[in-house]
Amino acid sequence: MKEQGAPPAVPCTVSQVHFRFGPDWDKKLRGRLDKILRKLEDGFGDPEKSQWFLVPVDPIANNVPEYLDVISEPMDLGTIRQSLDQGKYREVVTFVRDCRLVFG
Repeated sequence: MKEQGAPPAVPCTVSQVHFRFGPDWDKKLRGRLDKILRKLEDGFGDPEKSQWFLVPVDPIANNVPEYLDVISEPMDLGTIRQSLDQGKYREVVTFVRDCRLVFG
């Protein structure tokens, strides 16, 4: 029995995506990513779980001066929200990468 899974990602140009998904593909993508991000921001129904991930870590204010020595690419849900609202995510993989930085 063949194992089922997602097909491998195929790089494509913006014009190919526009042709396949229609002229408002970026709005559709942003809407779907927004839905995912809202669940993360809400801690999947338990906001206490997500409170630590909503804003960037301030190494001085939080008394963790070695934070940037340990975490080479800091990321938080607030920064992801800002990037999404500004339309910076043109590909799902970039959004997923940033989410993995938060929780990885």
